[in-house]
Amino acid sequence: MTEHRIAVLFSLLSIATLGLTVAAIHQANTPPWKPYQNRFYALAADREQDDAASRALRNSQLEIKQILLPGLQRVDRCTTCHLGVDDPTLAGVPHPFRFHADLEPHRSARFGCTICHGGQGLATEKMAAHGPVQNWLEPRLPKRYLRASCGRCHHEGAIPGAPEMQHARRIVGSRGCLGCHRLKGFGNTIGPDLSNEARHERSPEWLEQHFRDPRSVTPTSPMPDFKFSQREIEALTFYLLSLTTQPMAPYYLSVPMLPTAEQGRTLFAEASCISCHSIQGVGSSEGPDLHGVTQRRSARWLERIGHREFCEGMPTFTFAPRTARALVSFLAVATKKDARAILEERIPTLPPDDALTDAGRRTTLHFGCVGCHGEGLNGGTPNPNSQGGEVPALIHLADDYTRGEVAAIIRRGKTPPLEDPKKAAPPLYMPTWRNILADEDIDRIIAYAWSLLPEDTEAW
Repeated sequence: MTEHRIAVLFSLLSIATLGLTVAAIHQANTPPWKPYQNRFYALAADREQDDAASRALRNSQLEIKQILLPGLQRVDRCTTCHLGVDDPTLAGVPHPFRFHADLEPHRSARFGCTICHGGQGLATEKMAAHGPVQNWLEPRLPKRYLRASCGRCHHEGAIPGAPEMQHARRIVGSRGCLGCHRLKGFGNTIGPDLSNEARHERSPEWLEQHFRDPRSVTPTSPMPDFKFSQREIEALTFYLLSLTTQPMAPYYLSVPMLPTAEQGRTLFAEASCISCHSIQGVGSSEGPDLHGVTQRRSARWLERIGHREFCEGMPTFTFAPRTARALVSFLAVATKKDARAILEERIPTLPPDDALTDAGRRTTLHFGCVGCHGEGLNGGTPNPNSQGGEVPALIHLADDYTRGEVAAIIRRGKTPPLEDPKKAAPPLYMPTWRNILADEDIDRIIAYAWSLLPEDTEAW
């Protein structure tokens, strides 16, 4: 009897195994992408006027299609189902076969799909490709934030069709974000590094709420409530969704944004280079004449303009590589006629003291001082458990400190005194700036802070 039961059990297990094997073979031969291809080729055949071509389409081989993109470190199989993205004659057909309008110059064969849309490019099932997929770092972006992907390649300048990116970059510069955050190697470490924010699995909804009320999503967040408008919130969300340190081949970064001499001329004028330099004798004699400098120095040397150790006495700029190349392109062709035109276009020169304080004001914006000390350094940023409960204003700084004492505090940093020693330390503090700010930067900031002292007050 026992042997009979064993035989029956063995037979049932064999049948079950056979059934599972047949099911696996059937599933392998009928993957979910095949019906899409069958429908597409039938659709294309119905639209074909030539009978032979129509038959050929109906008999097309069904296969996974993929785009290899080593320059973007991606393999995209999206066109396995989205078969008509490059065919303008399919502009009116249903998804997923519809032509992708406005695709030029981003042809799918060169850019793929996921660099813009996000999603799992290797997947061949709809849910796995579109998501949400647990632990997948690049979920598919919602339609209204799709243009955030433009910033992955277009790191500088205005981006046609994505004005939110340019708006956000201005906000980052004017609201002092880099006073707390690090971005692409520059900035501070009070808050998290934002350089790779697009790969942190934070949804657009989370980012929007974070900018609206930081502590509603992160109760211990030291980030002040900047009272951003809805337009500013959306622009900043666009910007953070674009930030990634993913390496890309030069083609994707340089082709759309070739630096030009005209761009370099604009930069030369905006940075007031003519205030220290001349071109063929026209301009200031404080620094060397720049006529023929591209023949005396290598392009590699010149493109380091703005680095701290570039030239003794020269202000520290933070030119991006492409920006520096544009400036060098201008210097290669600049003449005294250009110098005269730039001088004529300039805003009337400020007196030396006013010029120094204006430079200090711009420095406080550039390095993010206003992020904690407030616009105009007027204070008002909450800082729980610090004496006074706020980051102090700096308009009366000259009442309490000498210039040397302020310079020392900036270099070494400072922790605010506690209101209650038994409670947690205040989230905001003065970081160490000695390895970030040059002495000239510190002098400008101090000059600006001293200029804010009311006229009826005597400074140290």
